[in-house]
Amino acid sequence: MRILKDVTEGIQPFQQALWDKVSQGGFKKGEMTLFSAGRQTGKSTYYQYVQELVPYKELASAMVDDAKWFTVQCNKEVAAWLRTQPEKMCYEHIDHNWMIHKNMFDMHEKIYTMLQLKYGHDRI
Repeated sequence: MRILKDVTEGIQPFQQALWDKVSQGGFKKGEMTLFSAGRQTGKSTYYQYVQELVPYKELASAMVDDAKWFTVQCNKEVAAWLRTQPEKMCYEHIDHNWMIHKNMFDMHEKIYTMLQLKYGHDRI
């Protein structure tokens, strides 16, 4: 009796190539990949899976009042941790309509350093 099923069993060659690439560490920085597939083939699930693999990515940095601040987009786990940090050191993005931009934060260099120590360096 077979309990576990090979998830690559019966998939198309292009799907196998994509699976091999992701399972061996993903795509390198600066590498562009086109991903298209038919309807209801798991594109959203794949995208969500890839987003959760990378804990955070730095979007921008700037000097504010002689201190370095960073804008970071992160996964749910990191966002939950950032929400526990002091409000004067870390701000969640809100637009003019008071809508929260999901998991995007501005943070002081000290919080960014703690983020790197806790979750590893920016990998994107």
